[in-house]
Amino acid sequence: MSDPTEKPQQPDPETPDPGAPDRGASAPAEPELTAEAPEPAEPEPTAEAPAGLAPSPGLAPPEGMRPPQDFQPPQSFQPPQSFQPPQSFQAPQLYAPPQGFEPPQGVQPPQGYGQQPQSVQPAYGPDGSQQPGGRPQQRKGGLPTGAIIGIVAGAVVFVLLIVAAVIAAGSLLGRAATSTGTASPVTDGPATPTEAVETFLQALADGDAGTARTIAGGESSDLLLTDEVLAKSNELAPITGIEVEEVTVSENDYDAVVAATFDVGDETVTRDFLTWNSFSEGWLLADGLLAFSLPRFEGLGLTLNGVGPVEDSVTVFPGAYQLGLGLEEFQLSTDGDVFVLAYEDDVAPMYELRPVLTEEATGTFRDLVRASLTECLAMNTLSTPCGMDISEEFSDGSAAVDGTVQRTLTAEGEATLANLEPRSGYNQPSVVSSSDYIRIDIASSFTKDGVTSQGSVVMGGELGSPSVDFAADRPEVVWE
Repeated sequence: MSDPTEKPQQPDPETPDPGAPDRGASAPAEPELTAEAPEPAEPEPTAEAPAGLAPSPGLAPPEGMRPPQDFQPPQSFQPPQSFQPPQSFQAPQLYAPPQGFEPPQGVQPPQGYGQQPQSVQPAYGPDGSQQPGGRPQQRKGGLPTGAIIGIVAGAVVFVLLIVAAVIAAGSLLGRAATSTGTASPVTDGPATPTEAVETFLQALADGDAGTARTIAGGESSDLLLTDEVLAKSNELAPITGIEVEEVTVSENDYDAVVAATFDVGDETVTRDFLTWNSFSEGWLLADGLLAFSLPRFEGLGLTLNGVGPVEDSVTVFPGAYQLGLGLEEFQLSTDGDVFVLAYEDDVAPMYELRPVLTEEATGTFRDLVRASLTECLAMNTLSTPCGMDISEEFSDGSAAVDGTVQRTLTAEGEATLANLEPRSGYNQPSVVSSSDYIRIDIASSFTKDGVTSQGSVVMGGELGSPSVDFAADRPEVVWE
């Protein structure tokens, strides 16, 4: 039995639909968006009516509200009871110039300058009401008081500048007149080159360090430019027989060479002095002082004429100087300790001075070295404080046996030890050392391949160089 209901027939998938597009043909491509459409801009608010629209007539005020008429203050208003205007108010007086002052030509003072202002009537009465014709004083046209004072002060400064310029010009004219020989400043110093040299040498002879220092351009802080040093100089070798030649200065010369002869003890000195005109202090000496260095005496308490200790560089007057040392173990390398310094050439030998040990201190140095070396020779270890160290193993494979080392001072070494030549150090003069070679023989037991034998050390085992610091509280030998 068949179902009367007829089902709709399903389309055959393989049967093409005549109304459907052809699957084999390519569909047209969708257009690509190149940019988003801009959003419409919001119009800016404006008070103007749009085109074609009449402006608004405005809002009418609310019903019952009236616009204000002419404003009137409250009828009951009165000023405060305690308010009182000043009774004796006076306007400030204008600046008046000093009596006798006249402004410079070409400068016009402001209108009203130096006059008293008229009185000012108060604007309000005691009850606060406005006075008839009274009103607050108002500033009239013209410059304020501060500006007037500024103008006057500027004028005074201008006059002072003119006066200073005149003084400076006069000073320059005085200098110019001096350079041409027509005038010379009046000073308390030597008036001529000859007088300058005579005054300087006589001050040295009298022990007047202050006068000599002033003429020679020295400093009061200089340790050796003092009366004490000059007194010792005159004690060692007084300055006598001063003779100075007369010198005529040409019109345009500001310096002059003056020849002088004088005696320093038994030595006669003839030398030239270079003088120059300082104008303010008269004629002075350019080469009256002598300077030199003593670099090899640091730490030894060096003194000149009993003053010190001095540093490396010193400045002195012409005269006699005795050098002393603070450590008694040292003396100068020269035969004497007194030096006459009068020329520039006299200071050249001072650079060659050096400290040396005294004969007694030299013996002390040799004894200290001998005692220290004797202690080291008694040691049988591979090394000692004096040096003479030997290697534990040698290049041939043998090894020294510690505790079997024997060191012996040779006859040659004994002679050298007895005549050691100590030398003071350059950087540390109080430290004295010797570089003399002291010969020592060294022997020891050696082992090689299990066999022990006795042998001598041919290479190595050198003795160090002994040094002693005599500035120490207890001088000891150091081997380096």
